[in-house]
Amino acid sequence: VGVFTPKPTEVDILSAGEGIDPKSLSGVVVDDSAVKFSGEWIRSSSLRPFVGSSYYHDGNAGKGMRSAEFPFQVERNGLHEVRVSFLPAGNRAGEVKYVVNSVKGKEIVKLDQRMKSNGDNLWHSLGSYEFSANKKYSIQVSNEDTEGFVIVDSARIIPLVLE
Repeated sequence: VGVFTPKPTEVDILSAGEGIDPKSLSGVVVDDSAVKFSGEWIRSSSLRPFVGSSYYHDGNAGKGMRSAEFPFQVERNGLHEVRVSFLPAGNRAGEVKYVVNSVKGKEIVKLDQRMKSNGDNLWHSLGSYEFSANKKYSIQVSNEDTEGFVIVDSARIIPLVLE
């Protein structure tokens, strides 16, 4: 007679202090060591959920001196939704500037990291953008002109229309 060992659920994993496995997510996921940080960011895993091993915050300090870049490539031409992950809270920055580089060039999107999203509250959409296959693109975020903690976790690029 074999012994049944239940597989840990996502809730079990999160309560154990581990993040959501980026490989379990659809689309291109840029997280942890793939993110290029400039300036001093503080690594944390105290508030859940998050993607990967941790998330980062600016300590509500060094304003204008800290930024992060999510470099990526897509496999097929077409329209993709760009999402970033962070857990909203009252001490977060109210107007965080993201720059999305796409086929059309750079576009600026501002998100309020205090507000809950319409979805699962972890993923926040920056909109839909066209990307060409195998070309280098990026999403940048900085703590310039912000009041409150700026959170950086991961970015996710999900294909919507494929050519």
